[in-house]
Amino acid sequence: MNARLDPAIPGVVTTDLAIRFLDLVGEILIGLDLEGRITMVNQRACDLLGAPREQLLGLDWFTTFLSADQTPEVRAVFEAILRGDFPPDEIHTYENSIIRSDGLKLRVAWRNTYLRDIDGTIIGTLSSGQDVTTTRLSEAEWKLSERRFRVLVDTSPDPIFLFSPQGHLEWANHAAEELWGIPLDELQGCQARSLASLVDSSEPAVLRELLETGSWRGELETFDAAGQPRRLLVVARQFCSHDEAILSYLAFAHDLTAVRTATLSLEQTLELQHGLSNLTSLMILGLELRFGEYARWSGRILRAEQACYLEMGEGPLASPRLHHGDISASQADDLAVRILALFEKSSTTSIHGQPILGGEGELGLPVNLDGRCLGLLGLRFSSREAAYKAGGMEVATTITELMSVALARKRTEEELTYRFRIEQAISEISKLLMTGSTFSSSNLPWQEVVRILGEALQVGEFFLWEFEPGSTKLRACVKHQLREVPIKDTRPETKFNFERCTWCYERLRSGKDVVLIGSLSLPAEAVAERELLPVGGSGSYLFLPINHPPGTLWGVLGGFESHYSRSWNQYEINALHIICEQLSSTLVHTTSEARLRELEHLLRAEKKVLEEKNITLKEVLRNIESEKQEDLARVSRTISLSILPLLERLGTIGTTMERRYLEIVKNALSELTVAPSDAQANLYLSLSPKEAEVCNLIANGMDVKECAHLLHLSPATVATHRRKIRHKLGLVNSKTSLTTFLRRHLGEEQK
Repeated sequence: MNARLDPAIPGVVTTDLAIRFLDLVGEILIGLDLEGRITMVNQRACDLLGAPREQLLGLDWFTTFLSADQTPEVRAVFEAILRGDFPPDEIHTYENSIIRSDGLKLRVAWRNTYLRDIDGTIIGTLSSGQDVTTTRLSEAEWKLSERRFRVLVDTSPDPIFLFSPQGHLEWANHAAEELWGIPLDELQGCQARSLASLVDSSEPAVLRELLETGSWRGELETFDAAGQPRRLLVVARQFCSHDEAILSYLAFAHDLTAVRTATLSLEQTLELQHGLSNLTSLMILGLELRFGEYARWSGRILRAEQACYLEMGEGPLASPRLHHGDISASQADDLAVRILALFEKSSTTSIHGQPILGGEGELGLPVNLDGRCLGLLGLRFSSREAAYKAGGMEVATTITELMSVALARKRTEEELTYRFRIEQAISEISKLLMTGSTFSSSNLPWQEVVRILGEALQVGEFFLWEFEPGSTKLRACVKHQLREVPIKDTRPETKFNFERCTWCYERLRSGKDVVLIGSLSLPAEAVAERELLPVGGSGSYLFLPINHPPGTLWGVLGGFESHYSRSWNQYEINALHIICEQLSSTLVHTTSEARLRELEHLLRAEKKVLEEKNITLKEVLRNIESEKQEDLARVSRTISLSILPLLERLGTIGTTMERRYLEIVKNALSELTVAPSDAQANLYLSLSPKEAEVCNLIANGMDVKECAHLLHLSPATVATHRRKIRHKLGLVNSKTSLTTFLRRHLGEEQK
């Protein structure tokens, strides 16, 4: 659809009524002529461009509001519209960036058409636009977050699936492709029941649990690419829309084939062992029992006097945790020290799964899985002979193998649940930050973000600190405590003074993470930090930098655990990095919006000041004009009443030349009482001062000789001036008399 103009109105419609109508439109309206100059803007466009309408009209759109790199492309689209390359009834859409008068860059989506006059000739374009800057920034941040989340999922070693509500596979990661040996494009659309079968459950029961609780956990049987049976532990959860409609089912799987094979082999071994029937119950109840229960069960079976279990830390700097069954904490500590001493004195410095028997009846049983020591089972008998009599080394080895399988299964389920909880926390925080369009940098939901992360990571205390701009001092501290901190001095905000802890601060400012587990994790230059963290550690700390603006340390996201030394794995750190980047993007977005609102407020204030100054200036001009008219009236009255009567009396005496002089003086004084006309001003504009003087004498009726005598010039010089005057006044080759012309254009105006 194209627009035509009324022939009675030249150019673009600019009447006050039309402008008021256009100002009511909520979108940007801009009209351009054939040269790309602005011929019409509404108030919305003025507010967006940051300039008043009077200043915008006539400006070249392409050189004023577009960057140099995109000007050729946008001008090509403009010229295509003017050529009529698009159908007459088609609205052309286009999107590009513009630069406000204050230098701020915005993104605008345009709908363009061309303007025709009454004859059908294209005379310009008319464009309506919508500011989509915030929308595009949000879309870019959402795509970046989604891309990072996709990388995190695709690199997962465990299969992850997404099913439709009807049970069709919609998406799977590469681990699923490796499991079945089928390309992902062939897997899509397959029914869940065709890929795997349920174990110890029915399909209606699974669906009922999903609908009632929103999640399901169980085991599935399937076959890999080689046709070998596989057992999978699956955690599934449904995703719903805002109106509670089910959108999809997300499932995390872990291969339990090796664990199940080992379990079956051990169960067959147990059938051959006498006196170990209670351990069968241990295997069945292994998922529900705490670590301390292993020591109690094993102590009973082997008839040991004391038993404890020492859980090894995840990292090289993490401290073990001690669990005990039927003995006191002090007895368990003493037994654990003795068991550790056995392995330290052993000729085999590494733990290979073989039990070690001490001289005083201490028996140490390492619990291993995949070459890694998960913990040590410590038993104390009355003597070495009692230890051999209780069951010997072979029975002890069987116990540790069984415990390894139970622990592996427990940790696998915990890890799956933990990863699923972290992924859910990332998704929840992303949704929270994306939907909070009214947030400002001062009221962002920091407390909610910290609470979600603290509950997902199960950290004793999770926190977010904000620094004073350009300073090491803390401006604000938001935290979520899952457990009470027993010693106040171990709290991060009281313990870490970044004015002293320069190593931590400089590392964070350079964009690096800080993980502290006791002073052993610190370099030599971290003097202040070493004083705060004694050997062995008083807790584990994690600090991740939040940068805003880019390259500037805005704050710190981190966690603290005091009751035991906790290691931070790379999966947790990567997930928290995603949150830090989302928080940085949100800060940039809210700061930009706040700055835009501030600029709009300043523009409105400046506009009001200019309007007030304009009113004052008009009042001053009116006063000046009034004073000017009063002065002119006073001078005119003085000349008319005092000077001219005297000159009339002098005109009756003297020579003819003197009377002529008096006549000239009277005419000059009369001119003072009349404001110079536009014709008179235009007439003298092109003449020299001497030529203007000759014009006055000629207008008063003097000939060449009289002018020469009065001006003390030769007649030839006056004649030359006369010819130049005729030339400048356009009287060359004209029969009009110069005297007549001057009297008609000057004398009548004065009259």
